[in-house]
Amino acid sequence: MTRPLLRVDDVHATVHLRRSRQTLLNGVSFEIGEGEALGLVGESGSGKSLTTRAITRMLDPNFTVTGAIEFDGTSVLGMSPSALRRYRQTDVGMIFQDPRAHVNPVHKVGDFLTEVLVRDRGLDQREADRRAVALLDEVGVRNPESRLGQYPHELSGGLLQRVMIASVLLAEPKLILADEPTTALDVTAQSDVMAIIEEQRKARGLSLLFITHDLELAAACCDRIAVMYAGEIVE
Repeated sequence: MTRPLLRVDDVHATVHLRRSRQTLLNGVSFEIGEGEALGLVGESGSGKSLTTRAITRMLDPNFTVTGAIEFDGTSVLGMSPSALRRYRQTDVGMIFQDPRAHVNPVHKVGDFLTEVLVRDRGLDQREADRRAVALLDEVGVRNPESRLGQYPHELSGGLLQRVMIASVLLAEPKLILADEPTTALDVTAQSDVMAIIEEQRKARGLSLLFITHDLELAAACCDRIAVMYAGEIVE
């Protein structure tokens, strides 16, 4: 049997408060194979986003996580700080719900897209700019060269989300975690963004964990669906 790319097994996440503690994830288990798309569906507060934060070890220090989270056979919970940094930078890409909350408003789009390529990949600025322009063009951004010189506030929500998708793809991850990436967009932009994610995922053979409250949308773009309720996978 082929080893899954991501394995989440009996994961519990407990938050420790001043006078009490509360378990918010209760025995969550699922697997995602290479090139597979899994939809994680549930109402607000069911634990979907908390699950993605557990997968990337981005929970607050007052959380305790138990169980097993393995990426390509390696324990995520047991990673050293340097291994965890590489995992977040190159193996897993995160597309957030509100792109404006995750970009620096005083940095230009070009700086946002190319910083990792120059700093961590050793590319010169010209080559990094070339790759960024090519990828912006792939995800449907018109006049990509001029976009590099703009600031985030100069772009619409749908356009900025395309920039976020491009930034994730530039890192060449194996797995994309998309946390309700269309919620903050209008209906037309939602359709465009999901079409881009699906097209790029299939073209690059990427795996996807798609977080959403929209069962119909998940059914349209995912191979399998897991339904969450009150911190558990119920179906």
